[in-house]
Amino acid sequence: MSDSKIDTSHPIEDKSARASKIERERFWLVENAEAIAEANAYIEKHGLPFAKYRQF
Repeated sequence: MSDSKIDTSHPIEDKSARASKIERERFWLVENAEAIAEANAYIEKHGLPFAKYRQF
């Protein structure tokens, strides 16, 4: 019989950490949706700042 010890808590912690990150990202997007929409509207109306200097 082997005395190998398998730590099964890491996969659970990893899954929990991923779920927390996804939730934080979703919350950030919801919280900042208005600012993002306003920035996009500004770019659509006025174009990108310094676009004339772009080399690509």
